Amino acid sequence: MMKTNALVLALVLLLLAACGGAAAPVATGPTDAATAVIGVATPAVAEPVESEPLTATPTDTLPPVSADAPLTGPIIAFTVEDSYEDTYLGLFDTATGAYRDLPSTLGIAPGTASWFGGGCGLYVDGRLFDLRGNLVWTPDPAADVADAHGSQLSPDRAWLAHVVESGATADGSPARRDVELVRLSAPFERFLLTGNGGGHPAALVWADATWLLYTDADAEGILQLYRAAPDGGGREQLTSHTELLDQINALAVSPDGRRLAYGVRNVVVPQQPYTYNEADEGWVGIVELDGSAARQVRLPKLAGVELGRGLVWDAAGARLLVVGDSLPVGDDDPLHGRQVHWLTADGTVERSFYQADAPSGQIGWVSPLSDIDTLLFSSGADTYRYEAGAVRRLEGAERPPLGMEVGRRPVGVLPAVVGFAGEAACGLSAN
Repeated sequence: MMKTNALVLALVLLLLAACGGAAAPVATGPTDAATAVIGVATPAVAEPVESEPLTATPTDTLPPVSADAPLTGPIIAFTVEDSYEDTYLGLFDTATGAYRDLPSTLGIAPGTASWFGGGCGLYVDGRLFDLRGNLVWTPDPAADVADAHGSQLSPDRAWLAHVVESGATADGSPARRDVELVRLSAPFERFLLTGNGGGHPAALVWADATWLLYTDADAEGILQLYRAAPDGGGREQLTSHTELLDQINALAVSPDGRRLAYGVRNVVVPQQPYTYNEADEGWVGIVELDGSAARQVRLPKLAGVELGRGLVWDAAGARLLVVGDSLPVGDDDPLHGRQVHWLTADGTVERSFYQADAPSGQIGWVSPLSDIDTLLFSSGADTYRYEAGAVRRLEGAERPPLGMEVGRRPVGVLPAVVGFAGEAACGLSAN
């Protein structure tokens, strides 16, 4: 099992920019769903942002909230780097201002953590932590999971999905990326789901304990989306792409399990100097998992969504938040830099928020809060709240205690889980 450093390096660079599992069964044919391409008209831009200069708020005069206080959420998880250049996770409760360092996660690489159990736990490369940093689960050594980097644990902790890289191309990138499933109990079998080496670690997601969603190339070498049972049974092709795609790098299943959103990036590394070409634009796909429809949503000058986590459904599964970056167009282009879009499930663009709209003309990390219409984001050295089309700069305990002046430089962010019920409702255990 050979891993290369190229994918990890690309992931780290993208995150830093945003922060300022028997032989695989034969695939079934593509579904008969009609693919609708949503028009490429410029999305409706948010109303002019009203940035409210704040004087001292009541939270400024309150003492810091104890890290031992129960987290009520929404919770944002940051990968932070301290003054010794060590990295670990920290949790910020946006409702109470409580901040909790998790030193037990020391050494974590940016972008490798994922929420587990609806936000009650953090899964990190083969280890499961609760919200106090206690290690509550690791795989049985007999499973022989030598490298769990970038893996995804099934909700019932019965399977581990990861991407196995092999071979090398002329530029040093892996020749194949195959999705492997490992059963975490005896007899500890392993199953390859991919037949053509088209997996990607940022495009692995469990729909539930019985279905894994992933990517692979079809017989013509075109990337498609698939789903299969952990042992490879019931493998089904979900998309019918006819054109070559450079990368599918984010998947998100709606809470009701009806829809799958995915992000396409057509140019992973643009040549410099760059000249804009509409054919380079990435896009967002939405698939009805009952096979009734598939849509492509084109967003002007979008390079692609944020790697692995740039798609967030609302609690009803009817609307989608998209966070991504533009192609490397000039700084004077109003669509330059970070982009945030709100879509309906039918692909309609409700509104958009661009980097040029931000108070400092820059957007770093972005996280939804209790719903996708309320965001926390960084701009310059400040933290802001976006709500109802207005932007408000946060002060005191409202803002996460980050920055080199406090010895915590954010180098990665795991956005809050929409609809998190609070730490008191969590029953995560080592069982």
